[in-house]
Amino acid sequence: MIRRSSLLTVLLLCSFMPVCAGWKAIDAWEIRFIPDNPADISVLNTVAVYSAIALPAVPILMSDDPWYDAALYGTSLAVAHGSKELFKRIFGRTRPDGGDRSFPSGHAAGAAVSFGFLLYMNQTRETYHPGYIYASIPLQGTSAAGRVLMRRHYPTDVIAGFLLGTAVGILVPMGADALFNR
Repeated sequence: MIRRSSLLTVLLLCSFMPVCAGWKAIDAWEIRFIPDNPADISVLNTVAVYSAIALPAVPILMSDDPWYDAALYGTSLAVAHGSKELFKRIFGRTRPDGGDRSFPSGHAAGAAVSFGFLLYMNQTRETYHPGYIYASIPLQGTSAAGRVLMRRHYPTDVIAGFLLGTAVGILVPMGADALFNR
């Protein structure tokens, strides 16, 4: 089951990115969902993002092979960061506040890596409890909504960041497990 959902995530990501990046019509449509005055919730947003990133630490430490799982998670975060930077340079979408390189949201991608990682590990490891997945869901929503409310990203930026992070969080450990026969 996890393989089909991983494939679906990758397909959605690949089909979604070229459609929304940099199109003025979509930017004009999406700006309606962003408040005129940016909300000052940067502290809340930062806490949500870094809490989501730190969430897998407890199940990693309790796992049968914590060094292996920690290496997988660190690699997942690094791949997501590199992919996010590559896509930002390719698409070059401007931010709602006038800044550059909006698409996809790095904060959403980083937070979503933990979600994808926990999804995969819950399916393949006995020591990973699904409660960690449930705990990460409000953190994902808070980090994504915060980026939009602060006028740093369009809604599609955070959606693409979430899809990117989730796909990487699933595919990196899946590929490593297949490579190392685990």
